[in-house]
Amino acid sequence: LVTAYSVSPSDSADAIVSAPGGLEDPPSGLIPRTMAYFTFAFVVNLLLTAAFCYVRRDPYYQQRSKLAYTPRAPARVSETEEEQLIAPGPIASFTSDIAAFKSAFSQISGYSYVILLDFALTLSVFPSVTAMVTSTSGFKLLAEWHFFIFNIGDFVGRRFAPSVPITRVSSLLTLGFARLLFIPAFFACHVVFSAWYNWITSDAVFLALVGLLGVTNGLLSTRAAMAAPRLCDQPTIAGSIVAISISSGLAIGSVLSWAVRMAGCLCSPF
Repeated sequence: LVTAYSVSPSDSADAIVSAPGGLEDPPSGLIPRTMAYFTFAFVVNLLLTAAFCYVRRDPYYQQRSKLAYTPRAPARVSETEEEQLIAPGPIASFTSDIAAFKSAFSQISGYSYVILLDFALTLSVFPSVTAMVTSTSGFKLLAEWHFFIFNIGDFVGRRFAPSVPITRVSSLLTLGFARLLFIPAFFACHVVFSAWYNWITSDAVFLALVGLLGVTNGLLSTRAAMAAPRLCDQPTIAGSIVAISISSGLAIGSVLSWAVRMAGCLCSPF
C-alpha cells in the first residue's frame, strides 16, 4: 500500500504506450513506487536488526540459545604420535553427520516434497503472471492490492494451519498438486500477454484467486513444516531439511516462472 500511494493518481494512470516494436513502456510512476518500496523494506529491515540485537542481550534468550546446542564431546587425546596420525577425527564426525541427515530425510521426505511443491508452484505464477493481470473495471491499483491480498491470505493460512487436521503426506500432496489449477486459472484472467482465452473478466474473481493462492500456500507449507520435526527422531536436523526445502522451492519456482510465462504467451519469455 505504501508503494501504491507513493505517486499521484495522474502519474500512475494508464500510461502504457505501445512502442513501434510491439513492446510496452512501463508506467511513469513505476520508478517512484519501486524506490518507495525498497526504502520502506530497508527501514523495516533496520528496525528488525535493531530488535534482534536487543533481544540477544536478554538473559532468557541467552539461556535458551545455550540449551539449543549440545557441545560435542572433546576428541580423545592420543598418547602417541602414531595414534594422532591414524585417528579419523573430523572425517568420522562428518560421515556420521551425513548418515544422520540421510536418516532424517528418509523419515520426512514426503513433507519435504510438499514444501518444495508448494513454494515452487507459488513462485511460478506469483508475481510473474499475476502482476501482469490488468483491471477490466478501470481499477488502477490492482497490482498493488493483489500483493496485499496475497500476503493477507498467506498469513491467514499460516495462522489457522494448526487447527486443520491434515497431517498425512498423501493428503498434503493431493492438495499440492490440485494447486496446479491456479496456472490455467490465472491465464484465464485479463493477462496482458496471454495467448489463451481470457474468460475471467472480473477483478473480484481475480483477487479471490490470489487470496486463495496465499491461503493454500501458507496452509500447506506450515502444516508440513509442523509435522516433519514431530515425526523425526532428530528434530533439529528435520528443521534444517525444512529450511532447505523452502529455499529450494523458492529457487525452483523462480526458474519455472519463465517456462510458465512462455506457456502463457506461446513466445519467448525474455
